[in-house]
Amino acid sequence: MTDTNHPRRTAILVAHVADLLVTLPGVTAHILTAIDGIAAEAKRLLESNENITEQLGQLISINQGLLNSVGVGHEKLDTVARIAKDIGWTKLTGAGGGGCALTLLKEGTFLLGTKLIVGVQDSAVKDVEQKLRDAGFKPFEVELGGKGVGILENVDEAMIEGFKASVSGIATEDKAWLYWE
Repeated sequence: MTDTNHPRRTAILVAHVADLLVTLPGVTAHILTAIDGIAAEAKRLLESNENITEQLGQLISINQGLLNSVGVGHEKLDTVARIAKDIGWTKLTGAGGGGCALTLLKEGTFLLGTKLIVGVQDSAVKDVEQKLRDAGFKPFEVELGGKGVGILENVDEAMIEGFKASVSGIATEDKAWLYWE
């Protein structure tokens, strides 16, 4: 994930797409249908047993182009994608217009000593992270999967109680975090 440090206003972006639906209904409707198709194909891939990284990456790139075409992209998001293109595929998150970008790392192979490793070399990722920082962005690493939504225990007690009341199960393996299962 990379924070572009560019604020965005979701309401303005949504209104712009709504205006496009009125002024260019045939074109905009087809673009939105294509975006929906991308989401459906991504869901299918994620639920399959296929090797999906390359296909998912292609979908991410196509989706970002379509999102740009309806005006919810931003030049900073495109810059993040250009900087990260050698290690993965990038698209905006949320409503777009700035905010954060998600980069799916490519799945390749490289030798580490005599061992064949699948993934992207750490040095390549670190290089891209530094380029992103140099461009004024804030990259951070996230993993898909895991324990789910979590909250730090050392936050306001009322917040913790509200969190506990809103979830069906809490796992407290890690004393610093409470997780929604």
